[in-house]
Amino acid sequence: STMTVKNHSGTGQFMEWRTFGMRIGSRIITNNGVGDVAFTHGNDVEKMRLTATGLGIGTSSPSSNLHVFKGESGGAAPNSEASLVLENNSNTYIQFLTPATNESGLLFGDTDNDRGGLTYNHASDFMAFRIAAAERMRIDSSGNVGIGTSSPSRPLTVNGLAGFRNSTTGFASSDGFDIGVGGSDAYIVQRENANIIIETNGAERMRIDATGNVGIGTSS
Repeated sequence: STMTVKNHSGTGQFMEWRTFGMRIGSRIITNNGVGDVAFTHGNDVEKMRLTATGLGIGTSSPSSNLHVFKGESGGAAPNSEASLVLENNSNTYIQFLTPATNESGLLFGDTDNDRGGLTYNHASDFMAFRIAAAERMRIDSSGNVGIGTSSPSRPLTVNGLAGFRNSTTGFASSDGFDIGVGGSDAYIVQRENANIIIETNGAERMRIDATGNVGIGTSS
């Protein structure tokens, strides 16, 4: 077999492979006017193109450094900071295929190559969320969620106090309402100058007001 380089429609060149004088396989086509390099397959069906913007697979107009195209999404243009764009006119996935005893995931790095991450452990079937170089949350094989613990025993297990705040209370640690455990003690903490109200069946049953008075069957 031989490789041949020829002019292409007067605007560029192409490379093709021949055996016994007959063309086989694919072509690599350059365009002097644009500077693109196109890669074809079979009967000159373009499969990939390198432009000044990036490399397009399935598209001749990549929108990022690497643009993998299976169909027109009809949505917004890609973020200008995106290095990788995956586009389809149906469901779109990134597939990780990993042995059953290993881990797969996404890692985010700066000066630390795994400062953040979302990983799946196939051996124990749990998903972990990594923040500031440490695991902060885990979903185990039963669907239990652990925040601050890697061994959740309930649908939601929180290590320490869980806080609830809104725009009225403010969002500082001294604002809002906390519930949780400290040591062996259980805490219900109203940090505002306001009430704690307990309801059942859509009606108030008990209230602790800001002065510590307790009302059962009365809101005053």
